[in-house]
Amino acid sequence: MSKKGFSFSLVVLLAAVMLFSIAPAMASPIAVNLELALAVDVSGSIDTTEFNLQRTGYVNAFTALAPQFNTATPPLAFAAALIYWSGGSQQQTAVAWTLIDSEASANAFAASIGAASRPYSGFTAVGDALLYSTDSILNNDFTGVRKIIDISSDGSNNDGPAPNTPRDNAVAAGIQINALVIQDIALVAYYTNNVIGPIPPAFVDFVTDFDGFSAAITAKIQHEVVVPIPGAVYLLGSSLMGLGALRFRRRLS
Repeated sequence: MSKKGFSFSLVVLLAAVMLFSIAPAMASPIAVNLELALAVDVSGSIDTTEFNLQRTGYVNAFTALAPQFNTATPPLAFAAALIYWSGGSQQQTAVAWTLIDSEASANAFAASIGAASRPYSGFTAVGDALLYSTDSILNNDFTGVRKIIDISSDGSNNDGPAPNTPRDNAVAAGIQINALVIQDIALVAYYTNNVIGPIPPAFVDFVTDFDGFSAAITAKIQHEVVVPIPGAVYLLGSSLMGLGALRFRRRLS
């Protein structure tokens, strides 16, 4: 081999060694207390006014949370993403996974939610929403001590796979699914039996209308991020679960 060929081969080898050595460091996930996927129903049963009330509710929730980063003990540090979902092939990450570890980053995340436009208005595919959210948590750039899908909806599944198997797969992967259901009290039992898990500590909250959504989602995110509530507070069996969620909502009214 000529000197020129040897030198070229050596350069290639050294470059390969360097890439191999730095690749693991580049791929290392960021450790956080929580990975929170906010899965928001934007199906056709939700009109434009109701969608705007939902979006404003999430903005308000993170704006309210922001000052707590200055005083929280231990310090808050979590990752969150906003996912809009509707029918079977209609899921979109509207706000990408973001590290939220300061007042500024919480306010910036709130602003990103406020700028996220509505992409769908179709059927209600709860199972597909869980599948998408689970994949999003398992394949982001973070690793959380806790992993939560926070799903909000005003309806039961009417498109795509039933949510039970996606729910079970998420729970098996170490993901907790909590829900906020809107308007229809019968949905509390449906989401308890088919969507949330594991029980405990997973829970369902209920809000009677979209006007109350902001207060409800603010309290729910506070519980998930700042002071996770033991499952026993919410769940003493499926029937009591419905009553507990309703009482929680009435305290917010």
